[in-house]
Amino acid sequence: MGGEADRARRRRQRAWALYDWASSSFMIPSFLAFPLLFHQVLMPPGAAPIVVGGWSLPRAAIWPYTVALAAFTSTAAVVPLALWGDRGAQRRRLFVALWLIGCVATGALALLPPGALGWGILVFVLAESAYIGSFTFYDAFLMMVAPLGERDRVSAWGVAAGYSAGVALLAIAGGLMRAIPGERGLRLAILFAAAWWLVFAIPLALDLPPEPPPRRDRSVAAAWRELTGTIRGLWRMPSARAYLLAILAGSQGMLTVFTQLAPYAQAATGATADQVAMVILLSQVAGGIGPFVTTALAARIGAIPTLMATYALWGGIALWGSQVRRVEELYGLALLAGIGLGGNLAIARSYYTRFFHREQATLWFTLSIFATRFGALLGPAVYGAIVQFTGSLRLGVLSVAGFFAIAVAALRHVSGAPPVPPAVPDDLDSG
Repeated sequence: MGGEADRARRRRQRAWALYDWASSSFMIPSFLAFPLLFHQVLMPPGAAPIVVGGWSLPRAAIWPYTVALAAFTSTAAVVPLALWGDRGAQRRRLFVALWLIGCVATGALALLPPGALGWGILVFVLAESAYIGSFTFYDAFLMMVAPLGERDRVSAWGVAAGYSAGVALLAIAGGLMRAIPGERGLRLAILFAAAWWLVFAIPLALDLPPEPPPRRDRSVAAAWRELTGTIRGLWRMPSARAYLLAILAGSQGMLTVFTQLAPYAQAATGATADQVAMVILLSQVAGGIGPFVTTALAARIGAIPTLMATYALWGGIALWGSQVRRVEELYGLALLAGIGLGGNLAIARSYYTRFFHREQATLWFTLSIFATRFGALLGPAVYGAIVQFTGSLRLGVLSVAGFFAIAVAALRHVSGAPPVPPAVPDDLDSG
């Protein structure tokens, strides 16, 4: 009996990790193919200016504003979905619905006719919101597919699968766009990404973990009380508060590095577009190795010292990056950055589950989404301000090291003892 249960648990863990492999395909429309289709087809050169509320928006600003709108909408939408999923024991249904909506919306991006700018913005926001929502529930499932002693390993397999998929996807989608240049190649790459997400997520959709019991009171008022109570309770949990601060600061630094990589690499070293692509590819390969490095390290020295080591590594990357002169140095930085990012994500996710009970898992992962999303906005803004006022890209990169120093300092305030989660919600439906 025990052997059968162990096999079922391992099968479900493999299906869980495979969703990281599946959903990684969204990087193709969000970072590569759709931005090009957006500028070349939906908003072609010579199109009439975009006027919003009497303001004429320059063409170059439309896509960044679209990305910002998608980030805001997806972050705001995940809060009521998380409360609904946790309180009503609807995580599985919501996950499947968001996964399917995301796949359909992603595929629809490839079918938009020329000039359909408004529809392009709406469909991209829908696809991004479904992707973020499904991934929040996916993170919450970690507590249901793996006991505490196995979470580092299972989380590592998920992150490694995601990075490995990134390498394969970049190769396949890039090959498609080279073999079929122009608009048709971009559309095929987006359709391929939607199909990849749909097919490889099926094992998890068919073998989702059992739900914790629902709450007796599932009203909007009760959900609001839980949300505000959780936020207030966070201030009575100094370790959890410090941990979220570390996630916020660290995400600011890491996301700033990756979003500013291409222009900085070209300005600092004269790297060509192909060389920048190689830097990104190397970081993806190393990202698949990083989770296994940090999992082994955490088993020896503990999760918090391991996370501190990853942020210290990133601080060193920022210091080295601010002085880089040759393209070959970028390749070395890419390998270190991939190991640091992949390794950090694996341990950070699994350790975070120690702060709460599985009945509130989706809500707590929503709080971490807020931290990382806020970091995605604040980090580049600080970098941009320093570059604007100093005129130096190198000082901008150097300033990023400060974010990692804050992350290390915050983790020093996380107790070495296992965190004590808040009380189990007292309105669980025993029936």
